[in-house]
Amino acid sequence: MPSSIPDDFTAGGPYTGRIACLYSDGEFLYAGGWHMGVFRTADGGQWSEFNQGLQGYRDVMALAGDGRSLYAGTFGGEVFSRSNDHWTLAHDFGDGPSAVVRAFAIWNGGLLAGTGGGVFFSRDGGRLWTQLWTGQDVSCFSFSPFRHAAFFFGTLGHGLGVCDPGGRNCRLISTYTSGKTIDALAADSSPPAILYVAAEGDGLWGSPDGSTFRSLALHPVAAETYPIALFLQGKKLFISLDGTGLLTKDTATNDWPVKLSFPIAITAIVAHKGRVFFGTDGIGVFAETPRGFAQVNTGLLNFPSEIVEETLRGDPRRGHR
Repeated sequence: MPSSIPDDFTAGGPYTGRIACLYSDGEFLYAGGWHMGVFRTADGGQWSEFNQGLQGYRDVMALAGDGRSLYAGTFGGEVFSRSNDHWTLAHDFGDGPSAVVRAFAIWNGGLLAGTGGGVFFSRDGGRLWTQLWTGQDVSCFSFSPFRHAAFFFGTLGHGLGVCDPGGRNCRLISTYTSGKTIDALAADSSPPAILYVAAEGDGLWGSPDGSTFRSLALHPVAAETYPIALFLQGKKLFISLDGTGLLTKDTATNDWPVKLSFPIAITAIVAHKGRVFFGTDGIGVFAETPRGFAQVNTGLLNFPSEIVEETLRGDPRRGHR
């Protein structure tokens, strides 16, 4: 990455481009990240800051919504809820590594939170919480495609976990013995059901039942390439590879139709209004196009778009629209 990209947030201005999470409510696409709080856009054409009432350093790691409220979780352990046009601090998990909020999911009429101290569940908009699993460094969630489980959760260094229906008996899965740092999960509930697991340093894994796992070759790239984000759209699985690019796999035919080269980490992937958007670790947000990708950063970055082009230089697909 060019050294001219600033490392820190510029107070009162747009953001440096380190996206941690993306979320679409159908009307708006939201982006959260380091020192930025939350920005939103209707269609990728223009971003606007969305931070009234959001306090502190505004390192937003997780976003989720239930149709009534939007939720933001921070590296500092805060849970903010937003109704209408103002953020409100709903809960503070405290200080230190056990408080970090890295993942949200709307589940069972409430909100799941993955924190540095385990899995928590709230039925009242994030004010009061019940701890479902006492552990460390929860990184992601996926709803279960199997009847015997409610949801799965990944951790940073401790493996893969599961909760039974109703959120009971949450535990680590002893039969999962591959990479212990889980960066992303995705589940396909249509037959044949499968859970996808992105294991840092150990590739992509699949499970047909939640208890047996097999390695899935990341063709056409080398096995040592690290998957760090997953997104399933129908039978099309998007797999972000750290510093290499984006793979798409047709899970119905087992074909790999596209390998989109990209020079830095793609950290989040989401669909919004019929387009696939992905966030990056340093140069903002991009949208998939028929011939590759295009940056959609107007109003989001606090450095010129030319710096993004410098970062992408050498990729023959960069900037194609």
